Amino acid sequence: MTDAATIQPKRSLWPYAIAGYFALAIIGIAIFITWAVRQNMDLVRPDYYEHEILFQKQIDAISRTRPFVRDLTMAYDFGQRSLLVRVPAAHVGEQFNGTAHLYRPSDAKLDQTIQLQPGRDGTQTINAARLTPGLWKVRLDWTAGGETFAFEQTIIVGG
Repeated sequence: MTDAATIQPKRSLWPYAIAGYFALAIIGIAIFITWAVRQNMDLVRPDYYEHEILFQKQIDAISRTRPFVRDLTMAYDFGQRSLLVRVPAAHVGEQFNGTAHLYRPSDAKLDQTIQLQPGRDGTQTINAARLTPGLWKVRLDWTAGGETFAFEQTIIVGG
């Protein structure tokens, strides 16, 4: 015969399991938040928001460029590893001033800006040997005769 005072009740593991589940959930959330905070959130450019304010001027420049689209060329030459750029020859002259902006959407550190210095025929060859293979967005901005013009095209640079 056993005495009621000597019988010990069985302990349930449920409180420990529930506490362990919540502890693991909290640790998982903390690890995810730490990972999310450390992610590099590159926008297309460092001054993205200031650039958006000037977007209307860009739209106007693109609109002025539409009549000259047939005279514009941007092409990557795989054999020469160069970028051929052609602007309207009528715009090339004493008052011509322009830049080519090469944007790498996947890595803002690779972005480049190159001064445009086309010949009389409006063509310029840009050495692209140092460009990382992949997708690039090339935007041409130039001023001719007091007017601003812009043209953008996506190119694929090969290895």
